[in-house]
Amino acid sequence: MVRRMKHGYVTAACRVGVLAGIAALAACAGTGEGNDGRNGVRIVSGAYPDGEGTRVAYEYDGEAHRVVWSEGDALWVAAFAEGARVADGGRLWSRFDMVADGGFDASYMLFAGDALVPPDAGPFSQQRLYALYPAGMLVGDADDSLLFPVVQAYSPDAFDTEAVLMVAAPVEAEIPQEGTVHTAPFRFAHYTGYLRLSPKDMPAALSDERVSRIVLESLEGVPMAGGFTVSIDDAGGGWTLVPGADTESTVTLDCSGSTVTVGELGDCWFALLPGNYGRVAVTVATESGAAVRMERDGLAMASGVIKVQDIHFGSGDTVSRTFTMDGGDLGIRDYVNGETLTGTENGVEFGFLKLKYTVSGSDKYMEFGKRGGMLWNTAALPGRVVSVEVDCTEAYNSRFIEVGMGTSSGTYEYTRMGTTSEFNSFEAPDGSDYRYVSIENTGTAAAVVRSIRIICVQAG
Repeated sequence: MVRRMKHGYVTAACRVGVLAGIAALAACAGTGEGNDGRNGVRIVSGAYPDGEGTRVAYEYDGEAHRVVWSEGDALWVAAFAEGARVADGGRLWSRFDMVADGGFDASYMLFAGDALVPPDAGPFSQQRLYALYPAGMLVGDADDSLLFPVVQAYSPDAFDTEAVLMVAAPVEAEIPQEGTVHTAPFRFAHYTGYLRLSPKDMPAALSDERVSRIVLESLEGVPMAGGFTVSIDDAGGGWTLVPGADTESTVTLDCSGSTVTVGELGDCWFALLPGNYGRVAVTVATESGAAVRMERDGLAMASGVIKVQDIHFGSGDTVSRTFTMDGGDLGIRDYVNGETLTGTENGVEFGFLKLKYTVSGSDKYMEFGKRGGMLWNTAALPGRVVSVEVDCTEAYNSRFIEVGMGTSSGTYEYTRMGTTSEFNSFEAPDGSDYRYVSIENTGTAAAVVRSIRIICVQAG
């Protein structure tokens, strides 16, 4: 949604600036054209903030701010009549779009939408109306499917407003045969809660590396994002989200719009659904392939509450680094009379023999020469090897790829051969502390490799 700054307020996309119970839809005068349904009933309502009873308040420069409606905002409205859900020509929801500024209050706006009227409705029908924001989360108007964002935009100052889910308590409405309906105010409240997570004591060696993403994961598999079904309890006037088959147990902050480094990383804001997530992992990944992983117990979130939490890197936490190589890395160009050449990737020197750089369109490959095309690190990796992944272009030749892991260059105590699959992952034995690897083609034909990933981990 597009946000703009107004004097005395902070726009939602710029600053958390939120008071839960965000908005109310109030009765207002006005007329509107009827819909294409039987009765042509139109609803026009105002929306303004209501801060009473909030537990979501964020101080910025000593001043509490609130959300400002702006062009493009929209709501979805559902209806119940006599305890049953109202369907209008297959529609279960009506979209209410912004139509005008409200007046004196800078955050007051008008929204308008069509009433949901079933074909057999009488001259007047009593309905209970429920509103949801933002409109973009609901998949469509014909069912209750909702997609909660798996990926949210990182900001040091606020959570991603596109991940804010708000719902309103029901209001009573008498739907006429035609014309415009004036309702009592809707009172919105935050369904989502907010985690302000602050990593501390991060590894100094990574201070200058740019952060690419920050991942929060429920290690107990509790659904955190993805597909849910909206469930409205008309008898109790409440809302719940029921997990679907395509939920995810992670939420990722995308840092691509930021230049923040590990050393500069401060507050990380997550918008989260209410629930008990149990043991969670926080992973801070960098553009150069490093990842700081910290696991902690007991994350529980409540609607409309900001949870402020520091997390200190320390004993038991890990730093992993992934060395990813394709034909464009290490300075590989062509075979050079069987000569051993070297190149550097992320500060570690690698040697290579009988390797050839090939290109197909925008793809870059490494061609391992027959009987001895080889790649290995000549300097120790910065942590113990966890796995080596080799992605070949042909499954047949993959079975001749041999991966070795060992305690020194040229001494590989643990070796494994590939299988007839294009992608092979070679896992290090439990309890091992190998710092050297080799990848060799033992076959009688060249093997073309898309990429190699060497993953190593060091404890905090």
